[in-house]
Amino acid sequence: MPRLVLPANQMTLPDGSVASGGKLYFYENETTPPVPKMVYSDPLMTVAHTQPIVLTSSAYLPDIFGEGLYTVVYTDENDVQVWSRDNVGSTEDSSQFEDWSSITRYRQNEIVRGSDGNYYRSIDSNNTGHDPVTSPEYWEQLEFITVWNEFVEYSQGKVVTHNDRIWLSAEDDNLNNEPGTGPEWEDPADMTAAEILARLKTVDGPGSGLDADLLDGQHAADFLLSANLASKAEAQAGTAGKILDAAGGHAMVKKWGLGGAAIPDTDFSDVTDTRFIYAQTAATSDSPADFSVGVNINQTAGQTLGIQIAGRINGSSLFFRGSNLNGNFSSWNELWSTHNLQKVSSPTDTTSDAVPTVGWMGQGVPILLNSGDDLYNLPDLNPGEVAQYKYSSASVPSNPPEESASGYVRRIFHSSSFESLEVYVPDSGRRYTNEMISGSWAGWQEAGSSSITYAGPQEYTSADEDGSGNIAISLDFTGIYKFFTLDFDTTPLITTSGTINITITNLPNTATDDFVKVWHIQFNRAGRKNVVFTLPGSVTESRIGTATYQSGAGDFDLYEIRYVSSDPNRLLFSRIDART
Repeated sequence: MPRLVLPANQMTLPDGSVASGGKLYFYENETTPPVPKMVYSDPLMTVAHTQPIVLTSSAYLPDIFGEGLYTVVYTDENDVQVWSRDNVGSTEDSSQFEDWSSITRYRQNEIVRGSDGNYYRSIDSNNTGHDPVTSPEYWEQLEFITVWNEFVEYSQGKVVTHNDRIWLSAEDDNLNNEPGTGPEWEDPADMTAAEILARLKTVDGPGSGLDADLLDGQHAADFLLSANLASKAEAQAGTAGKILDAAGGHAMVKKWGLGGAAIPDTDFSDVTDTRFIYAQTAATSDSPADFSVGVNINQTAGQTLGIQIAGRINGSSLFFRGSNLNGNFSSWNELWSTHNLQKVSSPTDTTSDAVPTVGWMGQGVPILLNSGDDLYNLPDLNPGEVAQYKYSSASVPSNPPEESASGYVRRIFHSSSFESLEVYVPDSGRRYTNEMISGSWAGWQEAGSSSITYAGPQEYTSADEDGSGNIAISLDFTGIYKFFTLDFDTTPLITTSGTINITITNLPNTATDDFVKVWHIQFNRAGRKNVVFTLPGSVTESRIGTATYQSGAGDFDLYEIRYVSSDPNRLLFSRIDART
């Protein structure tokens, strides 16, 4: 077997140092993933090397022998690859004219014998597993021109050489007939046109590959003559007997506007055939605009039952409409596009029918704030609107709850004098709240960490109503972060008369450290009555949202109640409607 490397070859690293401890890996040539391949220390391949081959301190390579081609990978002692080489070694060409083998790799121009007895030449340089009989993209079939031999029997069409000329056998069973001495052999160079034609005629006909009196298997009688083609006038008039005649079930060129100008119609509503249409004046044609072009698609010919699609010439708008069984068309509907879709231009844009986009008011993507913004002076919104913002620690706006920290902001806007901010600071995990009351900000308050106390659910039915339909409920506000659930979903259901009167008791004192106290009241399916709150002493209420509760049956509302830090005698009510 051939030697793969030079004897006593010393390996080095890219810096020129001796590659002590370097490693050599041997794989099947150009395989992915790499497939290890054996190498040996002797030419007879009786003693295999252990892979990888680890170099000694002198980095001299040992004797390495192998069979065929390899991919060799060389690394340093830490398995950091230094280089990789394909096609290392040598291979003897596969024997010419041997039977094809599915496991042999053939290079370009190598010749094998196929299972059909014919010979084939490889036209690919990495040809493995491709049967030459069935893989013409990898193999070319060969026909050999042999020297005439009196002891060989030749079939008709067989080509040989004799006396430096090429001869073509004119018959089968051609044995011991020397070319040039009789009619058994023909010299192609001497064949006349008549002789060639005579030969062609012997194989003419269906299935021969030569069918001169047919076109794609069809006789001339199967084709229509030019006289049968309709003129423009005949096509528009629907002249019978012409190609593309509507009576023959074909679309009519020109008549329907196909391949020519659209057909003018005085009234789009009167079109009873599928066709392209055109109208100059909308007022007299029932088209969507002056100079409209479009298409009418009918379900049944002769009836105005279908759809119409039309647009204005040199315009960007597109319209559609449909008709019913009575032939009555609906109004034209305009398709929205980048041309006519009206979008809001700013967070305060209140244009009727304008469409908000992702990012507007923080929808989809929060509005990005930077160091030039002020949390206490953001642009006004519409009353009752909620917006979301964010900012990074590298560009913090003025008046944040924490300096040099990123934040996510939820803003509830009531008016230029009343609004609420809630900021979550992911860097610290803290949440802060702040309220503007009568134009003044109360200051940031960190939300407390005490656990929530759940009170409920408390169930109410029509049996709890007084004679006027009123329901009296008392809620104890002792503690902080208390959550009340009032359930009106139990039968018999409450009536629609009267009100739900809620009296708040045991409201904590209003010391500064109590301003972070928050209470929630959830109403389940109470949408039949208004809600009225009664507060203790001189405490008053401020509301964000609707003052009374009026949801539909099956919905719920949630009230968040907290102190207004700038006014110790005022509670702030924020209402969330399940329908929003």
